Amino acid sequence: MSQKILLLGLTDSVLTNAQQQLTRPDLEVFLGKSVEDVRSRFSQTTIDHVFIGGKLAVETHLEIAWEVIQASDKATIHLQDRSGPEGFLSFVKAVLCGLVPN
Repeated sequence: MSQKILLLGLTDSVLTNAQQQLTRPDLEVFLGKSVEDVRSRFSQTTIDHVFIGGKLAVETHLEIAWEVIQASDKATIHLQDRSGPEGFLSFVKAVLCGLVPN
């Protein structure tokens, strides 16, 4: 069964790079940058895991987390620390290793 993840961050290049590097047959990767993107994606499909980049504003973290909690009682939320865009992909991969083993 395929897992669906939503990656949220500031820059298209970081998100697109992560999506390309996470390509696996058992994983569907969606991208977003805002609370509106979260609402839209959750209205279209079930999401299993949400990854929020560390450079988004704290208020945005809270808004996104609250939106996910309201939209789903099954999705998990993972917040990156402030390590920046260079740490985003390794953060997502580290979490996924425990959730969706190869």
